Amino acid sequence: MADACCKPEKRNKVGIIVGGGPAPGINSVIRGAALAAAEAGVETLGFLSGCEGLISGNHRVLSPEYVGELLRRGGICIGTSRKRPSKTAEKDEFAIIHDVLAKLGVRGLVTIGGDDTLGTARRLNESGIPCVHVCKTIDNDLPATDITFGHDTAVGVAADILADLATDARSAGRWVVAELMGRQSGSLAFRAGLAAGVHRTLIRETFQVFGMQSLETFAKSDDPLTAKAAKDELMRCAGATRLRGAQLDLNKSITGQMSGADDMDLALDIATLVQQQVDLIKARRERGLNWGVLVVAEGLAYNLNTVIVERDADGKPKMGLIKGLSEDIPLAYDEHGNPRVTDLAIGGILQKEINARDKKAKPVFKQVGYELRCTDPSAFDVRLCTRLGVKAMELLLDDQGGRMVGYQNDEVVPIGFHDPSVVTKDANGKEVVRVRLVDVDSDLFIGAKKAEYINSLFY
Repeated sequence: MADACCKPEKRNKVGIIVGGGPAPGINSVIRGAALAAAEAGVETLGFLSGCEGLISGNHRVLSPEYVGELLRRGGICIGTSRKRPSKTAEKDEFAIIHDVLAKLGVRGLVTIGGDDTLGTARRLNESGIPCVHVCKTIDNDLPATDITFGHDTAVGVAADILADLATDARSAGRWVVAELMGRQSGSLAFRAGLAAGVHRTLIRETFQVFGMQSLETFAKSDDPLTAKAAKDELMRCAGATRLRGAQLDLNKSITGQMSGADDMDLALDIATLVQQQVDLIKARRERGLNWGVLVVAEGLAYNLNTVIVERDADGKPKMGLIKGLSEDIPLAYDEHGNPRVTDLAIGGILQKEINARDKKAKPVFKQVGYELRCTDPSAFDVRLCTRLGVKAMELLLDDQGGRMVGYQNDEVVPIGFHDPSVVTKDANGKEVVRVRLVDVDSDLFIGAKKAEYINSLFY
């Protein structure tokens, strides 16, 4: 059965599936891939609702006439889901997929999605179904590509929303706490905050070992503004971080104190974090500025001091309690052992705690996320997505499955599923997809921190 999927002379159709959450530009990828296939005389089937359609066979034909109008349209014309195929003693969904594709005459798949869908593409490819993957996430946290499609659009739309919230805050004399998506990486919050001129952005990277080490290096800069902004950020991050339960000594080298430590040794004290935001609010009020915008990436919740109180049969976390406030805060985990950070709404927790400490701030909370995922793509994303879709289909038709397409130095390039730039091994020796975080050593990063520092003083 597996061999039949690899014989293009027996099949002359290709399929496309989308997995995970929406992102601007998916339709542009689909259009580029389907038109490239049509030019080669190959029909494209779009499987509806991701792997659910792949298992049921539910699909639609992606004809040139149908996809032609999708170039700049948001949303996903064939839908998506978070379904992952499984293989158990009772049911082998990979065998079902092989049968479905054989009956439909499909020779291979273009998969569109994030790290979970990339994992599915790798397993399908290993089972004998050629797959080429296109990376998708507004979080910009996938490796081996300079930027993931949808991120540019999401940053632009989020910046517009934050700027409108800033206008409201200034008009009403209040503070806004805005939480942006970004489970692993703070890239979306960081870039959108910079573009909107907010007064502070909290991302998990600066509360990690490598982040504080980078800030300490910048704090020694000969440039006075760089040194001031980096030291201000470092003192706050280190002040709110506990190393193996102990407070860091802010009068000594932070890098030296963390020698030999890793991020598992660190925990973010939420009570201190809250007080730091209150201090900012009061300092601005003393300068006659009774308003402001605080941005927090949802993934900051990963850093919080959390005690796991329940695990599933496989040992994965099911429920935890965030410690540090007057009452413990429950944190639920999904079936894969990941904290449900969007449901937690750490920004809402900060807003509530700030209000309890400073009523004059009149803080309000706004989650910014779902507004970004299905909006029409930016011109940059339309161009990028078209190129990614065409390249992915060219690779698939050329029997070069087992690859993803990335964007590097303004070129669209194929990268093997098992390339070291894509995967690494966890503590158990299992191959996992790498996570790309905000580059805290970059000029862009320290430039953003300088802009925040200036904004907090004067605007």
